[in-house]
Amino acid sequence: MVANNTKPVIIAGFSIILLFFIILILFWVSSQSHQQQRLVKMDAFREAARHIGDMRKVSLRRALALHEMLLMTDEIDRDEKYQEFSELAGAFIDARDKLLALDLDQKGLSLWEKIRLKVIASQRVQVEAVRVLQQGSYERVIDILSDEVIPWQQQIADTLSEMFDYNNEQVAQEFTNAEADQRKIYSIIVILTVLALLISSGIIFYVVRTTARIQNDLRKADEARFANQMKSEFLANMSHEIRTPLTAIIGYAEAALNPGQNRQERMDGIQTIHQSGMHLLSLINEILDLSKVEAGKLELELMQISPFEILQDVSHVSSCRVQEKGLNFGLNYKYPLPASITTDPLRLKQILLNLINNAIKFTEKGHIYINVSCDSEQQKLYFAIEDTGIGIATEKMSNIFESFSQADKSTTRKYGGTGLGLTLSRRLAGMLGGSINADSLPGKGSVFTVSIDTGPLQVADFIHQESVPIINTENDNKVVEMPVLQGKVLVVDDVEANRKLISYFVGKTGVQVDLAGNGQQALGLLEQTSYDLVFMDMQMPVMDGITATENIRARHWDVPVIMLTANAYPEDRRRCAQAGANDFLCKPVSNQQINEILMQFLPADEQLDTVSNPICSTLLEEDPELADIVNRFVHCLPQRSGKLDDLFQRQDWSALGDQLHDLKGTAGNMGFGEIYSHLVDMEDCLRGNDYGQLGGSV
Repeated sequence: MVANNTKPVIIAGFSIILLFFIILILFWVSSQSHQQQRLVKMDAFREAARHIGDMRKVSLRRALALHEMLLMTDEIDRDEKYQEFSELAGAFIDARDKLLALDLDQKGLSLWEKIRLKVIASQRVQVEAVRVLQQGSYERVIDILSDEVIPWQQQIADTLSEMFDYNNEQVAQEFTNAEADQRKIYSIIVILTVLALLISSGIIFYVVRTTARIQNDLRKADEARFANQMKSEFLANMSHEIRTPLTAIIGYAEAALNPGQNRQERMDGIQTIHQSGMHLLSLINEILDLSKVEAGKLELELMQISPFEILQDVSHVSSCRVQEKGLNFGLNYKYPLPASITTDPLRLKQILLNLINNAIKFTEKGHIYINVSCDSEQQKLYFAIEDTGIGIATEKMSNIFESFSQADKSTTRKYGGTGLGLTLSRRLAGMLGGSINADSLPGKGSVFTVSIDTGPLQVADFIHQESVPIINTENDNKVVEMPVLQGKVLVVDDVEANRKLISYFVGKTGVQVDLAGNGQQALGLLEQTSYDLVFMDMQMPVMDGITATENIRARHWDVPVIMLTANAYPEDRRRCAQAGANDFLCKPVSNQQINEILMQFLPADEQLDTVSNPICSTLLEEDPELADIVNRFVHCLPQRSGKLDDLFQRQDWSALGDQLHDLKGTAGNMGFGEIYSHLVDMEDCLRGNDYGQLGGSV
């Protein structure tokens, strides 16, 4: 588009310049012709002045010759002088003819007419004087000379002088005008030349700028094509990364619906579904985090934390994968190190885990070390993740931190991944006041060094080797006993699967649960029933959770409201808090998160024991959609238990064995592992004829 617009502008510009030069040439030719005419005119005036001068000289010489004739007494001398007098008349006539041959102007012709008349009169008296002189009347000649010839001669001389001066003045005037015209011509030529140069400069500037714009557009187009190519490759890669766990989730979910599947197969499948779901969640979180960083919406939560605790947590999470691949893993501290730093622990863990997971992915043998050091003067903490993996070629190093890219396409095919981890990690490190640098040798391994700001450091707070803090991890995997709670909870969500899942988590604690599909339904239930807690989805049709919560607070209902949303942006949290929500949970929510909220807002039922190990369906935990099937099994369980007791009392061991086997298979399919195990023990007692032990079990 720029190139298409440039061509007419350049053509128009050069056309204007060409027009200027044509005007200059025409003006120069015209001015030179005009100047030539002036020169011709000046030459004519000069020629006229010369002839007038000649006529004046001749006229004076004739008058002088007449006087000389008067003074001569010798007749022969007088005749010679007369001959000269006559010849001078011819010279006068010759000068006159040359003058009249010139192109005289109006004033010149007028002056010549005066001269002509005076010359005629003068000639007449001069001839009369000569005739009288020849007769010998000297006195009469003197009178004629003094009274007529001399006055006429003087008048002729004066008029000739006047005409001579006029022609000289005209020459001077024409010369002055020629100089003025020449200056004007030069000025106009200079102005036109300057305008042409300015237009030329403008066109050159426009062409240069347009060329730069075209080059910039071409560069951007190349970058856009490259970016689109990278995004296309990323989307293809992401499609693979998403479809792979989805295949496992869908496949194992379909297998779990098969009633003939045994308990171990079902448990393995459910575990795979859970792992695949967590992998999908990590992919989505990675993309969302990067988009929030790029949009400037990711906010840090800075706090005082121990770097040793962070590294212990990271080591604990990574140890399983490291052990699976048979790699050596270690933490190397370069003391002294600060006991505490000011940073965002969640984002720091995210960076370190990204880099460690990459190291594990690309390392088949050898070691992975985390080398930790501190620059107290610069207030920087450094984490160098060192591996003995495949390494990265030098020419590929510049690409590894780019969005949607990896060092090599074959890397994606062989090792998987989205190509966003390093990009996100570097952005997060930058937000924490540092960066990430990489050093690698192909086939030898890589070292990725993370630097972050530590905040103010105190010398007294530094840890030395002899005083390494011991971090207690004994309770990391300890199951927290969940007490039986009392109260009534309202779950509000427009998605039925979400309502069933949350109501299942809540119902296991012993509280009553009511369900609503939108905010308007929730307000209707709250008007009729007093609830102890409300789980409120944020985005719903009819009335969303924010509006519903604002209505709850406007009516001065003090029920705690917990917002549930898939939006994890800080502004969403602020909106929930401004609407009056008591807390905020980001989907997907876990059973543990729900339990923590319930224990925070609901009292325990002191009349009942704790349910630290409740008998629950793992199938229902993973797929709440099967709640109806599981509930029917639970509803029939007392009846079937009574039938087992009746068969035992009647000692019908064969029928009892059939019932035990049938109930065992159904319990396993429903995900009740404890009931399944108990029924297996009962079958063993029955086969071993241990009826006493069997009776205690029944």
